[in-house]
Amino acid sequence: MAGDASVTVVVTSCGLIIRTTIRNHAWFTLSPNPPKNLFYTYDFQLCQAPVSRFSSHCLRRCISCTSQLSNIYYSFRILSCTLLALKAPQPPLSWSHTPEVILSITKETIEKTRKLYDRVATVSPSERSYETVILPLAHSEAEVASVTGPLKFYGTVSPVKELSDAANNAESLLRDFKIEASMRVDVFEAIKGAAECIEKSGQQLSTEEKRLVEHMLLDRKRNGLDLPEEKRAELTKVCHLF
Repeated sequence: MAGDASVTVVVTSCGLIIRTTIRNHAWFTLSPNPPKNLFYTYDFQLCQAPVSRFSSHCLRRCISCTSQLSNIYYSFRILSCTLLALKAPQPPLSWSHTPEVILSITKETIEKTRKLYDRVATVSPSERSYETVILPLAHSEAEVASVTGPLKFYGTVSPVKELSDAANNAESLLRDFKIEASMRVDVFEAIKGAAECIEKSGQQLSTEEKRLVEHMLLDRKRNGLDLPEEKRAELTKVCHLF
């Protein structure tokens, strides 16, 4: 019988989960208490042995099928199949960039972002709002971070000097552009106008949206955009030094 049967014991903090297989038929039992969740099986210690190694009392407990565990087991199998059928929301990051591609993507991203800032700055005062000013800027900032973030990573970890140098050059270009963008008075005026329109119209924003508007205003005030023009020019020179 030992050749046709086996017992798998899963040791957990809640007790034992015992799976008995006899002639291709499996039973499950719990001893002493059922686990709360079977998804933590990677923490379990597994061991297998022939039926002859276990006492008759243990075998009786094994063969006494526990419906609760069986239901959990089969639900787990169904869920596993469902998860396998799911597709990732986006492809994994690619690490096949060349030095030329790194610089090209960075320059294209900078130019695209600059055009968006130009467009936001030209929104007429009567049309400035959360949707026409704040949201496009927020989406642009997120896109710049997601596109250029992996490229800068080459400068830290790549053993290829050409890749590392290209990533460092790209980071320098991006840093200069961020200083330029953060010191644009026309964009700051658009943000202030949008904040005023939101307040006057009584538009209801979520807590996160309110925080976003406050964050954009505060960042640019800290950059000195409320200062006179001469002071702003001096501050810009200091920023470029660092």
